[in-house]
This record gives sequence, C-alpha cells and structure tokens, in this order.
Amino acid sequence: MHRKTDSPYFIDKLPQNWSNVLFIRKILPQAHFIDIRRPAMDCCFSNFTQSFTSAHASSFTLEHIGQCYVDYVRLMGHFDAVARGLVKHVSYERLIDDPHSQLVPLLEYLGLRWDDAVLEFHKLDRVVQTPSSEQVRRPLNRDGMQVWKPYSQWLAPLRKTLGSLASTD
Repeated sequence: MHRKTDSPYFIDKLPQNWSNVLFIRKILPQAHFIDIRRPAMDCCFSNFTQSFTSAHASSFTLEHIGQCYVDYVRLMGHFDAVARGLVKHVSYERLIDDPHSQLVPLLEYLGLRWDDAVLEFHKLDRVVQTPSSEQVRRPLNRDGMQVWKPYSQWLAPLRKTLGSLASTD
C-alpha cells in the first residue's frame, strides 16, 4: 500500500523503528538501517512536543520518552557490539555542520553515488504526512537544536531519566 512508484527504495522513518530492527531484517533482509542521532535533550523534547497518536505512547510523559531514548541508545550499542555494520550511525550535529562529509559515507553504505540533489531535498514537490512535514521544506539548519533550553526548569524528570545522556547536550 505504501509503494506508489516503481522506485527500488523505500524509506520508513517511524520513531519506533529502532526497536524493530531485527524483525525488519528478518522480513526484509536487504534492508539498510540508519541511525541519525540527535542529542538526547533535543530529540526527546522535540518528540514530547509533537502530538503523536497512541501508536507512540512513549511520547506522552517526559519519563517515558527519556526511557525510550535510553533503550534506543542501549540497543544501538548492543548491535554495534554483536552485529557491527548492521546500523550506519550519523551524528545529527555533524550532518548539519558538514553535510557532505556525513552523506558521502552514508550513500556509500546504501550503495549509492553522490548527487548534489541530495542537498536540495527541500525543493522536491512531494506529499509529506509526518510531523517533519515543515522541516523537509527547508534546507538543513540548526533551528531544532537546544529548543528545550528555555523550558529546562520543567525538564528535570527527563534529565533524570536520561542520566549521563542528558549531560552531553
């Protein structure tokens, strides 16, 4: 139902896909997995401020979204330890600062060559029905970074749950 074209690629970026990597690998053995890691506080606060459906129940409390992030980081670390290369990791901050140096190895991982159009994604005429629908209409930018800081005094439950992951922000 999601395959509306004959394109050989399909991208699914649902927030909880990280927890289904092994299932996805089983049903789609040719699948590639990319972990674009945002700083914990940025990521969690962003997800907390979205109005997700009940399908993303972990986003309804600061503690739950923090625990979800902790579990995600732990699982990615486990995959790195037991199945090196299963997941390609990209730092969101480095991607914003130097897209070319981050995207060339990512495209190589996917078996693709560099094309300057990669950086022109915001100019594509397409329907986007996700919370990132406005983000994909703009070039890469730092606007979503440290947005949580003005609300810091109310985010203690999130920082506590994240532990040391919160201190890297």
